Amino acid sequence: MCELQSSDWNVFVDMKDGWILSHIFLPATIYIYSRNPWLVFTLIYAWESIELTLSYMGVDAISENRVDTLIIDPLSALIGILAAHAVVVSKPEDYDVSLTLKILHPVIIAASSFACLAEQEWVGFLVFILVYAASSYAMYRAYPTYTQFRSWALFSASSMVIIAIIVGFLGKAAPIVAFTVPIVILLIWSRTQTDGSPTDITYEV
Repeated sequence: MCELQSSDWNVFVDMKDGWILSHIFLPATIYIYSRNPWLVFTLIYAWESIELTLSYMGVDAISENRVDTLIIDPLSALIGILAAHAVVVSKPEDYDVSLTLKILHPVIIAASSFACLAEQEWVGFLVFILVYAASSYAMYRAYPTYTQFRSWALFSASSMVIIAIIVGFLGKAAPIVAFTVPIVILLIWSRTQTDGSPTDITYEV
């Protein structure tokens, strides 16, 4: 039932909606607060298992390509975790965020991702980017001494905007673009550091 067909792999080129942003930056946000990649992947695979089961049961609203469910979504989570680790979690500065906000922030982000169900792909991109950027900046303002939150707000916003622009221009290849852009941005930022510490992203606001 789950055997992959050669045509299933076309999703790497054909996908053009904003779901890819949610599958990268929602896991990244959960990782930032939990610092536990295994928790993130457990949640991802639990949801993807439910999603795949429901799609086989004919629930069209969440039905998606099997390569998307089994490969692209977990890879997206991995990219998000790696980016979040480089920008935030790997920093020596510790941070203590209230449990309420640790839960509320990902819930808000997850809710905004359903805008990607809109018929026009740009609506999903726009809503998710605006909500994610605004909520991430709000977290930084709530904890202004945690410079990693400012770095993450800048990194995530720039990554998402560039991804949205390129995918909008190409009209396809959302996974390929979304996997490439965060890595390229991290590499560019690492080259700007004089102390050899990659992704030490600090700006004065």
